Amino acid sequence: IFCKINYRVQSLLCIIVFLGSYCGNYAYLYAYTSRFDTLLHFVSGFISATAGYYIGLTLVKPLNKKENLALCLFALAFSMTVIPIHEMVEFIGDYIWGTTNQGFMWEPEPTKMIYVIFGRGKDDPLLVKIFDTMYDMTLASTSSFISFVIMQIRFAKQSKKTDNKTVTEKETVAC
Repeated sequence: IFCKINYRVQSLLCIIVFLGSYCGNYAYLYAYTSRFDTLLHFVSGFISATAGYYIGLTLVKPLNKKENLALCLFALAFSMTVIPIHEMVEFIGDYIWGTTNQGFMWEPEPTKMIYVIFGRGKDDPLLVKIFDTMYDMTLASTSSFISFVIMQIRFAKQSKKTDNKTVTEKETVAC
């Protein structure tokens, strides 16, 4: 099955890695632009939904609206699975390696981890990581839903064109 995965999926993954790693870290766009992380998470919803769509295309070629709906739901589910996994990796990276993926450096307290993760009050600066995670997941989820709607509209337009060609070909044969 992995041999059948479209090269577009690999290209999409390379784009998101290039934007996040090279442009964000090495070209210092995270430092220069405070909204680059916001933009990147919004774009990642589109990219992961599109990658899910192409992965689904390796399994099913949609012929009707129900099959396309199932394929688009798979793409949405794929994207909605990738988003929290990415946020967990950010959190684990901050915890284990001391990176600043969630916007600041923090010192974890392993014996009080649940206490630290869920905050110690609304004015606690450690709540920033919860806000960052929820904000990033909301952005990516929103763009995933937008991708779902776009995929549905695109398939509806393609099926109308196909239906019109079929009618035209039948009329031509009947003449």
